[in-house]
Amino acid sequence: MGFFSPGFIIGAASSLSNQIETAKERNAAEMERRRNQFDILSRETKRELRKKRQSQEEQAAALETLIGQYPEGKAILSAIGDDTASRAGLYRDFAQRKQFDRNFSPKNFALSVFRSGMIEDGSFDPSKVVSVTKPVPMDDLEETGESFIETFGRKLTGAPSARELQETDVSRLSSDIPEATVKIEKVYNPLSFEDPAWNRAFKSFADTEGIQLGMTPTGQYSLENLQKAKGDVQNKLRIINTLRQYQAYTEDDIGGITGDVKDIYEVVKKSGTQFNTIVTQIAKDMNKTSVSEVLENLNKYAPKSTSNDKTGTPVPQSNNTENGPAPTSAEELTSQDLTKILKEQVSGDERPVSKTEEGYPVFKVVIDGVDYLIANVPGSPYIVQ
Repeated sequence: MGFFSPGFIIGAASSLSNQIETAKERNAAEMERRRNQFDILSRETKRELRKKRQSQEEQAAALETLIGQYPEGKAILSAIGDDTASRAGLYRDFAQRKQFDRNFSPKNFALSVFRSGMIEDGSFDPSKVVSVTKPVPMDDLEETGESFIETFGRKLTGAPSARELQETDVSRLSSDIPEATVKIEKVYNPLSFEDPAWNRAFKSFADTEGIQLGMTPTGQYSLENLQKAKGDVQNKLRIINTLRQYQAYTEDDIGGITGDVKDIYEVVKKSGTQFNTIVTQIAKDMNKTSVSEVLENLNKYAPKSTSNDKTGTPVPQSNNTENGPAPTSAEELTSQDLTKILKEQVSGDERPVSKTEEGYPVFKVVIDGVDYLIANVPGSPYIVQ
């Protein structure tokens, strides 16, 4: 039976001792590198989280300024309360949408959010629009246990314990700031006054009325022949212009505007001096609620009896009516009257709200308490709406 010689045993022990020392040095160096990396990342993460928390608080405060002036906005803010994450999430959502659509206004955003979160009783339920994710806290370390043999082996080689590895785990640096996700079912974004869809709507209306439209140098339909029309066509055109001015239609709605104008006209055509007042109210209500809701309840806009019911044609009148101040019609104002109105109400540095197809500036003025748009054509200004 053979035995290891003393020299072999001493050599093996010396080699093992060297391996253990090398392992200790390597483990110590790796643990030092790991701690240094964790410290650096921890400082950077805390700095970024402070910035993120501050930014979120600023966005939450900005939401109140953004939508707090509108009834829907007030309802949203009241329902959300002091939930910073939800407020900041809504503000970021508006900012992102605004980047892609410069015509998207805070008012439209408030309407979009409120309608998406509206419940049966007419109030706003934030949970239907905003969902907040709260990260799992990573500060607490898990309890770790090891056997005697594991502890002995670890201490022998200087290997880090499970707790030391947890303490320097970079995954613990994840954000503890709640994040909000916004989901709007349908964005309410009325067409702006200048949107080219209105020009196509005028063309559709002209085709229905059998009126030929030419083209402008810029490639749009010329509305000159429509503006010259008389009777029913002129009054229907006034309806379209009012709907346009008050941004009553969205891109989804405008395809059916010709039929809508026909339905509206049937209700208001015998309204006499109440014509503009009623049509304006219809346009405002469409903007406030929806086109479909107003059309479903058109009968409630039926005019009260007037002395002009027999003619069915709106007649200008300077005194007030039961529904508010009666507007002055386009036929009653001369070029001199319009020129005087422009001089009185439009300052020299005021910017026009739009331009005609020919490039003349269009300004908003108030006549007998009603807003009108006047094209400032030298010598012969005219009312656009």
